[in-house]
Amino acid sequence: MTQLALLGSTGSIGTQTLDIVRAAPDRYRVAALGASRSVELLAAQAREFHPDVVAIADASLAPALEDAVPAGVKVLAGADALAEAAPYGDVVINGVVGFAGLGVTLAALEAGRRLGLANKESLIAAGPVVQRARATAGAELSTLRYMVGGRAPDVQHEHLYRFEFPERPGALMEFLDTLGGRWNISLFHYRNHGADFGRVLVGLEVPDAEEREFTSFLGTLGYPYLREADNEAYRRFLTTGR
Repeated sequence: MTQLALLGSTGSIGTQTLDIVRAAPDRYRVAALGASRSVELLAAQAREFHPDVVAIADASLAPALEDAVPAGVKVLAGADALAEAAPYGDVVINGVVGFAGLGVTLAALEAGRRLGLANKESLIAAGPVVQRARATAGAELSTLRYMVGGRAPDVQHEHLYRFEFPERPGALMEFLDTLGGRWNISLFHYRNHGADFGRVLVGLEVPDAEEREFTSFLGTLGYPYLREADNEAYRRFLTTGR
């Protein structure tokens, strides 16, 4: 059974993830829950799922949380509480909004956990730091859409590619820096296999009018790549149909 650490559990990503847990209780157990301030909803989630630990970023809310959670549930509080809760799961879901989620990202990767990111802000804002952390044996970094499947109706003109990167410092971040903000990253998956080369699966939104520019961009990267649009798993579980 997969042990989940769900940080940002009271937001939309967190509540939807808990819906998945409810639908598959034989596959998932919630080991950790965490939120910034929504103490009442966090406590209600703790009473339903009985995690090992709950974390609240606002330390002033700790007494109220301790009074509301079941006996035996450990309460972590303070600025580092969410990051401290991350290693409790085999899989860490980071639903914390924006740069505030960086601590969770680093804690999960440095503990060699599988990390599901709901956004890429911490990856982009602190790329070199994340780069070092994701080199930890066992660490895996994915977007949530890759991890659980989904057709993402808001994604348009998606192109799916598999890139091969040399496992050397800075290779992945060079790619992301080159990409910049020109095209939205709609799907991302990386796993450290301990080999000389790493493989990264990336979905990018490229409007039809920018196809030629995008093709030229691929040629400047210097990394081998393969288009995966015809991949059967992608067509069945992830393609947007647009």
